[in-house]
Amino acid sequence: MLRQTDHGFVDGAGFSLPPAPGGIFSIFGNNLAGALEQAAAIPLPTQLGGVTVTVNGAAAPLYFVSPGQINAQLPYDAVPGPATLRIGAASANFTITAAAPAIFAALRQGTVAVAYVTGLGTNKPVVPTGAPAPFDVLSNANSKPTATIDGIPTDVAFAGLAPGFIGLGQVNVVIPPGATDLILVLESNGQKSKPVAIR
Repeated sequence: MLRQTDHGFVDGAGFSLPPAPGGIFSIFGNNLAGALEQAAAIPLPTQLGGVTVTVNGAAAPLYFVSPGQINAQLPYDAVPGPATLRIGAASANFTITAAAPAIFAALRQGTVAVAYVTGLGTNKPVVPTGAPAPFDVLSNANSKPTATIDGIPTDVAFAGLAPGFIGLGQVNVVIPPGATDLILVLESNGQKSKPVAIR
């Protein structure tokens, strides 16, 4: 049985925003899988522990399955708008958004904060769904988010895929003078991340 939140199926970082193409998203429910299993191969498998997840008929690469939660990557070619998710005989409708940045963690590196995120949406150059981002060429987000630290607008130096990771975004922001609490918020496509403290 699938359990939906207010946004349907949600980003895998803050569990509050609708998923975006290429992003990590989470599904909650009961009896979703027979046991806990994690992906052990790259590219990510589209079947894990006997479980397959499809979005509008396209198989989603799976990071993790368990009886109560599944983490998957929304295919990059998923079209924003209404969507149908299927797991076996169970199905549910939800909405895909073009971009909705959600922050896993933000780390300070001198005068720059590096945030690891999901929900940046599509990227250029394109990286295949389920495959890691390359190290030799940066894949930039087509929709660059804006950022504030302690409510102060700040420069986004880079927004795109984190090299070597699957579906994980990276946003580098300049820490503005006068920021003391170092609370970061990202926004794109009218969707704001939950505030996260830079460590």
